[in-house]
Amino acid sequence: MYHTRWRSFLCLIVGLFVGAWSGRAAETASIVVAVQVRGKVEVQHGAAGATEVVKDGQQLAVTDVLTTAQGSSVVLVMENGSVVSLRENSRLKITAALQSVPAGEAPVAKGAEPQESGASNSKFELEFGEMLARVRKLNPSSTFEVQTPVSVAAVRGTVFEVSYRVSQSGPAQYRLSTASGLVHVTPRGGELVKVAAGDQAEFSARIRGKRVRLQPVKLTKIAQPKHAQLEKEAQDMERNASELAKRVQAANGKGRDGSPAGKKKKAVDPTPKK
Repeated sequence: MYHTRWRSFLCLIVGLFVGAWSGRAAETASIVVAVQVRGKVEVQHGAAGATEVVKDGQQLAVTDVLTTAQGSSVVLVMENGSVVSLRENSRLKITAALQSVPAGEAPVAKGAEPQESGASNSKFELEFGEMLARVRKLNPSSTFEVQTPVSVAAVRGTVFEVSYRVSQSGPAQYRLSTASGLVHVTPRGGELVKVAAGDQAEFSARIRGKRVRLQPVKLTKIAQPKHAQLEKEAQDMERNASELAKRVQAANGKGRDGSPAGKKKKAVDPTPKK
């Protein structure tokens, strides 16, 4: 009787696991395209990879590190419609870029922003500098994070600006400004801070080896001219970058790995065929 019950229990667990696995959409590498390249922008493919100049329409991948010089910038277009603008004197690493096969478009309420189809996982490391992100409304299983040496910012769908500046003599300065939506900022070793639309969070940090000493987070209001400028810049960036990415990719015809631009390799479904 004991063995019969144990086998039944195991069968139930295995059945639940297989059912959950088969219900998940297969994830593939998401397409990230560099557009609106201005000035000197370079990319390093992995820790030991060679550095090359970034060109309009170039397809990027996980572990790629982008560096912008003085007076230079680049816009990154994600497959789910989100866009990131890396400003001058900045360095950004792509640490995750995944997109699930969409199960179908979700219905959109009148006047509401469309939600992405499928699920995505986008993560970046801002080593230093400044970036502006316009994140499309994500579905509940998606993630979009920006990490710095002193913080992690997680969003669901919003417009926000992150600045992390390192000083040779004084403390590093961190600032996150939210133009719309909501951003959850977690300082390293600290508690989560909710930065709502129209607010900005600031703090300084001293880094010595692996030790980080943070000053208390200050929440203030964004000046109205700055708020309006962020929203306008994000709207222009999203509209122009998306149109340019389509034209450039269509002209190039091929992605970085030699596959047709805008196409992904067919995902392998781990569920055994009957």
